[in-house]
Amino acid sequence: MFAAPPFAAACLFLLAMTPVCLWVAATDLRDMKIRNVAVYTTAGIFVFLGLAVLPPEVWAWRWVNFAVVLAIGFALFAFAGFGAGDVKFVSVAALFVSHEPGQISLAMICLSVGLLAGLGLHQLLKRLPALTRATSGWRSWTAKRTPAGVGLALALWIYLALAVLAAG
Repeated sequence: MFAAPPFAAACLFLLAMTPVCLWVAATDLRDMKIRNVAVYTTAGIFVFLGLAVLPPEVWAWRWVNFAVVLAIGFALFAFAGFGAGDVKFVSVAALFVSHEPGQISLAMICLSVGLLAGLGLHQLLKRLPALTRATSGWRSWTAKRTPAGVGLALALWIYLALAVLAAG
């Protein structure tokens, strides 16, 4: 099995996931939903690209991330009102997080930064009259809650971008 050098693997993951992250953010802003097809696409990218660029044992262990985050997410969905799409997306996003020392902590920092930045960005964007007029059908502008998909997608993108910088 081929394993790409860390820089190449990081670049490929970032390149493949950038349009998906933009798609997740945009659909959550528009519909207040993260579509299953975005979750399946994210998982598919990790399954096929991950198998091509990661050592098999690393690829296999990443599924522990998925299982742990899905279990925690399911509890948050059941008892704390988290969105199902948010839980599914963050679970498949966890597949991209390395088990190297410090990487889980880095991922949690990226998640915090991404969610806070997503909240701030949403609050800023919904106060721009030209933008809200141009996107008048977007549900997030009038919703009582903030779409978490913006922050979740941003968190994954930041983590992958930092992986490129660290590997380069």
